Amino acid sequence: MGNIKKLDNKEINKFIKKFQNEGLLKNYDIIWILEQTKKSSRWEVYTTTDGTGCLVKQNKFYWVYCEQGKDLEIFCREIAKNKNLYIHCYQNWVKNYFVEKIYDISCKERSYYYVTQENFKKGKIKDVINLEFNDSNLEEWYSKELKDFLLQKQKIYGIKQDDNLVAWTYVDTITKNIAEVYKIEVHPLSRRRGYGKQVLSAAVDDVLKREDMVVFNVSVENQAAIEMIKKLGFKEQGKEYRLAN
Repeated sequence: MGNIKKLDNKEINKFIKKFQNEGLLKNYDIIWILEQTKKSSRWEVYTTTDGTGCLVKQNKFYWVYCEQGKDLEIFCREIAKNKNLYIHCYQNWVKNYFVEKIYDISCKERSYYYVTQENFKKGKIKDVINLEFNDSNLEEWYSKELKDFLLQKQKIYGIKQDDNLVAWTYVDTITKNIAEVYKIEVHPLSRRRGYGKQVLSAAVDDVLKREDMVVFNVSVENQAAIEMIKKLGFKEQGKEYRLAN
């Protein structure tokens, strides 16, 4: 690849350190991505010859972080060779560049919210339990991930009514001192009854006993979720842009 070079684990660690020094909360997602690249050969990490930009690749998926236009131009030229690509970036000017330069690409905007013990507003949690895998008491309205998590003996927070699951969430530590809300679901017939807020409040209350903060990545179009997490004290931190063609 002209003008860019592939990084080894030692060089990847330098980028992780750089992002940590710039702000763990601000850069936690790209830090987590870079940490994953060291665990599998399916991931590749590149930088420019100047060493200021960062491009992560896994098959047709890309994560891009740039500090200057010339890095982005080099990365875009390489990415645009592929069809049916998916790009994640965190800077508005980077997103605008891809939209302008790559034909027929669409963009979905997401926001990062975070909460700490200091600004957490705990809600009602008395009906929340830790779920265990048992087919007999789980109606199959939920996404496939729930059974996967339970089979892996992950800690799942849930609410049941008449022995039927009406809401659940999974929160997982992704990097040092930071956990992320990976998934939250409420039964379609049980929405707008406060179950989502209740189950998330219980999860956050428990996780903040071990971690410094909990983050939530949510679509800007999901106003119901945004209003809910704001009531629990979550504050907006930054943006993520997901582009695809």
